[in-house]
Amino acid sequence: MSDIVVEIKNTEKLYKFLDVYIDNFFKELHWSGEKYKWEAVKHFQDVWINVNEQNFSEKLKDALSKTDNLLNQPMSFTRNTILGYAEDSRTTEKTKGLFDLLASSENRTDYLVLIKEFQKDAEEIKNSLGIAKKLRHYQTYNAITTYLWLIFPNTHYIYKFREYDNLSKELDVVFKGKADNVSKCYALYGKICELLKNNNRYAKIKNIIEECKDKTGFEDKELCLFVSDFAYYVKAYLENKIIIKKQYNEKSKNLILYGPPGTGKTYGTILKAMQIIEPDENYTSDNYDEAKSNFNDHLHTNRLEFVTFHQSYSYEDFIEGIKPKIVKNEESEQTDSGQVEYEIKDGIFKRFCNNARNEKVGNDKLLPCVFIIDEINRGNISKIFGELITLIEDDKREDEDNELSVILPYSGNENKNNPFTIPSNVYIIGTMNTADRSLAVVDTALRRRFTFEEMMPDPDLLDINIKGDNNEIINIKELLTVMNDRITALYDREHTIGHAYFMGLKDIENPKIEDLGNIFKNKIIPLLQEYFYEDYEKIRLVLGDNQKKNKEFMFIIEEEKTSNSLFGGDNILESDIKFYKFNPEAFGKKEAYDFLQSNKTEENKDSK
Repeated sequence: MSDIVVEIKNTEKLYKFLDVYIDNFFKELHWSGEKYKWEAVKHFQDVWINVNEQNFSEKLKDALSKTDNLLNQPMSFTRNTILGYAEDSRTTEKTKGLFDLLASSENRTDYLVLIKEFQKDAEEIKNSLGIAKKLRHYQTYNAITTYLWLIFPNTHYIYKFREYDNLSKELDVVFKGKADNVSKCYALYGKICELLKNNNRYAKIKNIIEECKDKTGFEDKELCLFVSDFAYYVKAYLENKIIIKKQYNEKSKNLILYGPPGTGKTYGTILKAMQIIEPDENYTSDNYDEAKSNFNDHLHTNRLEFVTFHQSYSYEDFIEGIKPKIVKNEESEQTDSGQVEYEIKDGIFKRFCNNARNEKVGNDKLLPCVFIIDEINRGNISKIFGELITLIEDDKREDEDNELSVILPYSGNENKNNPFTIPSNVYIIGTMNTADRSLAVVDTALRRRFTFEEMMPDPDLLDINIKGDNNEIINIKELLTVMNDRITALYDREHTIGHAYFMGLKDIENPKIEDLGNIFKNKIIPLLQEYFYEDYEKIRLVLGDNQKKNKEFMFIIEEEKTSNSLFGGDNILESDIKFYKFNPEAFGKKEAYDFLQSNKTEENKDSK
């Protein structure tokens, strides 16, 4: 690589892209989707030590557990394949050899030769397991450079040909010297790093690096990840996969907002629906009240519909079915309970689609219509959507390139010459509570056909201070952060507590301890009881009660009773029994919340 000379002819375009990237780095549409890269390398560096550790396969699985799309591109099984080799006792040592090869290559610059060696050994492992020759080992150039970057994050980059190739073409890059694409990519990214360190934008970049370190724990000292992500951003930006303005991406007609309870999924649904229906109004959180009012005006019209899925929701409710009809007596106009007929009735989604194709401006342009499905994961997707699960794909819609139609099972005999299609102007927005059902177990057909947008608790929206009797402060932002950190450690991030539970405090001019106590008693405690199946020991850990010495300030008091005291002299139970009871008085005392303040936990341990 040292023989390659890189000349970037269009530096003006480089800095134009860079300015957009810097300005939008921490905005939701970029950071929420890409921060996993910083988290992945931090986790790998924390877990990985060397290939000669005991339980190599378990260590490798843990080390790669947060890589997500880095090693799991669509139709590729990179991570699962390499983990399978490591877990199989017949090939564990050979898989160690693959990573030993990479770990000992820090100073090598013959990247293509190194990659070919890795691939050759991976192919031998695959063949030794008797896997069919036509099946791949999926250890691609991208995968192997990702492994190298995870091991050496300050000297290696993430190589993806389309991102590197796109960037080099956009910047009119000239390479002098013969080299392979991986080496050219490294040379180009290295050149960009060099330019950035000597540019007046470097101060802003250093601030981004520091903030990334604060948010994820990983410090990108040499900008290797920064530049790799920048290449991705430029490609996505040019393909309009990232929309800088806060508008709904009209390229995706199927969207699911998912997250724990109280994270604003309904709030977000209303905004997104109105951004689609009235795109010129520029609805944001700043004019949410107007958006909500107009949402209510449109609701249950041909432009906007809302349903909630549940366990009993069926195809007959959603698409069409045979329903009973009581026939009236023609002479008396009274219902005759002995007369029942059955008729084919359209379900709510079929009716909406039929109406939507008639919503036009003039005779041509279709108006966008939005169908909202709340709690989409609570229904049986295959049962409810039936054959229409294929038709909802963007390119399978009416008048699209790959339009598909179906003969519906009930009405099909009557409409063989008029099969059913889904209009291209129908947008579907679903919401999903991850506390009810993890994203990992969502119906595969649903995952493939929807874009998923995560909505997590945002403590930054809760910069609220509540004063105690001695003017001591309870900061709600800190309180929510501490509780959610503990819940994540004890359970998982999908069962954290949303900021919406505390947003009502912002509407109170001078919120008091009593207001906070009501939220805890009526909302937070019941939610924790549901999360932990009334495991009060864990609930006390979340609330910090285990750290308090004074029972007066405990939300939940733990008491032990002996077998003798409960049942008399016989030792019926082998150990003492723990009893838990709520302490209503604690909810109104500032000291009870001290162990939910990150900066006060330690200093209060001895006194509370």
